[in-house]
Amino acid sequence: MIPTEQLEALIARRETSRVDLKLELNLDTPWHKAEFVKDLMAFANGHEPETAYILIGVRDDGEVIGLQAPLHDEARLQQIAADYTDPPVDFSFYPCILGGVTIGVIEIPVSSERFHVARSDIQQSGGKHLLREGETVIRQGTMRRPLAAIDFRRLKEDLLRNAIPEPDLIVTFGAGQLTRQTTRNGWNNPEDVLREISIAHARDAQLHEWLHKLVPVWLFIENKGTQPADGIVVDVTFPEECRLIASTVQQDGWSISLDSAHRRVCLQGADLMHNSEVNPGVIYVRFLRTDKTYTADWAASARNMRRRTSGLLTTEILPQST
Repeated sequence: MIPTEQLEALIARRETSRVDLKLELNLDTPWHKAEFVKDLMAFANGHEPETAYILIGVRDDGEVIGLQAPLHDEARLQQIAADYTDPPVDFSFYPCILGGVTIGVIEIPVSSERFHVARSDIQQSGGKHLLREGETVIRQGTMRRPLAAIDFRRLKEDLLRNAIPEPDLIVTFGAGQLTRQTTRNGWNNPEDVLREISIAHARDAQLHEWLHKLVPVWLFIENKGTQPADGIVVDVTFPEECRLIASTVQQDGWSISLDSAHRRVCLQGADLMHNSEVNPGVIYVRFLRTDKTYTADWAASARNMRRRTSGLLTTEILPQST
């Protein structure tokens, strides 16, 4: 089941290639049933290596309305998938409370059985075909489209990528209060950090009002692949309600650069062995509020990776002590 914070982050991003927002899920007519089957196939056939979600009870603009009808029985939805998709699309369906109302969540994991096609026809009462046996679709952006030659080439690339060992980089982070811990640059307490940052930004009067509210964000990079990663580059974009103030490097062979104007951080490093993790350093961030959850975007690549990985970083910022 998706955590509430991640669900809120998905809704805030509106519809994407892996998220569909719907006011309701109607299965009473052949047309609605065909639309549901096409949505399942489109997400399951997608190339992005990320779980997909159909969120029911949410407007296209992200306003959470809640379910306007009783929640469907998951067994009924699973039976439709078994009857009309081949191989059957794997998914789960469950309710989630958000903002005091209930929405429905259809969670479709990345499929290892692409491509899914229609198992049988769906027709209107007059005989018009809404879905034909063997037909299939794929999600591109926020739309569905028929499969094309490029999709088969992408599938071939994915199969080769999975067959040939390579790195698989994942980025996570954690945030907390400034603590009395030794860092590689010799700063061994919060006062040292604040003094050095203050000297570097002596002309920024507003910064002095923010110094006692800095939040250290630790970035962690994990290689979950079967080969070492060579020449790693990680980009992280923070949300608008924050300001990047400074950074400290805590591992030899790594560098951190800040683009404060665009709230971006770039980390570059050398090798990272497979099944290992590194904490290259700390980013000191001033958040507008310290009582909410923040979400950042990340993307990671290496010289010996065929395709970069990406995702969302979500963390709850702890209130700072005075």
